[in-house]
Amino acid sequence: MDNQELFLKQKELLDTFLATGAITKEQYDKSLGTLKEKMLGEKEDEE
Repeated sequence: MDNQELFLKQKELLDTFLATGAITKEQYDKSLGTLKEKMLGEKEDEE
């Protein structure tokens, strides 16, 4: 399993957490940004 596949599984889990109210949208956005940075090498846009 490569990083892209792992990323998609982790994102799916985050989506589930958000949909069930286990995490807030703010927590989701932060976690997704960190996940992209760590697994896909993408930098989160800084404001």
